[in-house]
Amino acid sequence: MAPTLARRVSVPAALLAAAELERIDYADAFAVADPGRRDAQRWLSAVLEGSSGPGLQLVRAVWLAAGAEVEPLGTPGHLFGCPLSVEGPHRAKVDVTWRTGLRATILLDRADGLVVFATVVQLRNPGVRALWAALAPLHRLAARVGLSRAAAHDHRQLQKAGQGIAGP
Repeated sequence: MAPTLARRVSVPAALLAAAELERIDYADAFAVADPGRRDAQRWLSAVLEGSSGPGLQLVRAVWLAAGAEVEPLGTPGHLFGCPLSVEGPHRAKVDVTWRTGLRATILLDRADGLVVFATVVQLRNPGVRALWAALAPLHRLAARVGLSRAAAHDHRQLQKAGQGIAGP
């Protein structure tokens, strides 16, 4: 795997359990090599909020249009407007609820030389199932691009510092 290109991986069982949802209707995960420069909270922030201008605004607009119950960006104790939980330097997560009946946990885990970005979703009614079917491809693209961008930024910083990183 190229160190900065996120690839889809199986969702680790520990992340499914950490989501603490009543039921799991959808889950995905993407991974990149971990250069070890960021803790999980900083990785999650880089993936969710690291996109510049239009990308960040588009994702936020889609979330709001789909009924996400989020606070303004920059709210203390929140990331991307969602309540943030940090479980040490290796795991961080945000939980978000949509008025439409969707609940999701977005997790970032650092383990075994990888950074894994996972999304675990509960769909509470047929209407939100149809909505998610339409949004899931956009979600997967945004997740993969966001994680790849965050990894590419770290890779460039290491190269500038003369440290370089090797892929697994």
